[in-house]
Amino acid sequence: MLYSVSSVLPFAVCLMWTVSLGLDMLIYKRTEMQRRALFVLAAVCALLYLCHAVHFLMNPGFSIWDCIYTFCTLAVYPLFYWHICTLTQERPDRRGLLILLLPSAVASIWALATFVAGGQGGTVRLVTGLAVPLEVLAVCVLGMRRLMEFKYKVENFYADVEGKTLVTVQALLVVFVVISMASAVASLIGRDAFFDSKLLALPSFLFSALLFTLFYLCSRIGFSVADIPAEPASQNVQEPAAESPDLLFARIEALMEQKQIFRNQGLKITDVAAAVGSNRTYVSNSINRCAGKSFSDYVHFYRIRYAKVLMLLGREGEPETLEAVAEKAGYQSGNSFYRAFVKFEGKSPSEWLKAHRP
Repeated sequence: MLYSVSSVLPFAVCLMWTVSLGLDMLIYKRTEMQRRALFVLAAVCALLYLCHAVHFLMNPGFSIWDCIYTFCTLAVYPLFYWHICTLTQERPDRRGLLILLLPSAVASIWALATFVAGGQGGTVRLVTGLAVPLEVLAVCVLGMRRLMEFKYKVENFYADVEGKTLVTVQALLVVFVVISMASAVASLIGRDAFFDSKLLALPSFLFSALLFTLFYLCSRIGFSVADIPAEPASQNVQEPAAESPDLLFARIEALMEQKQIFRNQGLKITDVAAAVGSNRTYVSNSINRCAGKSFSDYVHFYRIRYAKVLMLLGREGEPETLEAVAEKAGYQSGNSFYRAFVKFEGKSPSEWLKAHRP
């Protein structure tokens, strides 16, 4: 009984998420690209672990199932990277996905030719096993690059980036690597080592838990590049060629110092661009170059400096509440202010106040 359950459990988990995502797309019309990419990834994982289940329950030798297994094994990594691309790029290159899937297609055709010729598939399995670590490495490097580019884009558009930096996807990448490494270890041991053995329960339950976590976190992602607004046509102006980034930055500094625009909650770079009569690209480049900070860090610098003044002055000699200081400085909540203060000052507001208040 335990052996049978262990054989089908990873397949059941992936199938559950495939059906769940499919129904979500069908009933709630959630057909955005990242949702479709996640559905395809779940379906390929389900097919992969169906091949596993057939192997452990039926032991058909080298069969057509191995040809499908070969394709799925090498396809899941490009598909996970494609999911990252749909979250972080406005127009992911579909041709790039086809190129990434080329090794899995070639390997599966090779496996099919071996099967038709009556071969045992040992070389196919060996080459596939060697290709997996290379794909994992590529997904990690390329995926992290996409995530860092997205982080840069978010931090140069929003002043408040909480919930918008795809930290969850970075965690997903770690989970995915753990799954991949565990799969690679299992491949080195060999599937036959677990055949008709209760030891199959160990990798089965591990993979099932990791796969459930992976798809759960993916399905819960609520922010992507699609949520970053395009630049309004009214702000799509050409910066005068005679004005250098330094002169533009001087106008931005005046806006911060004199009009204290940083106190506006939910401030975006488009708001600053509109106030100085420029566009967000010029404003972002000017701040990055002249202040050496992202737009978000630049705004937080002014907010925290202003908050320090409020905390030192207080009201009638008493410090203002954290919520009051946060609201006046431009934060949407006391918790957001607290986290930002700790990040940039290295200590809590109360600790800072205790060290600086007479």
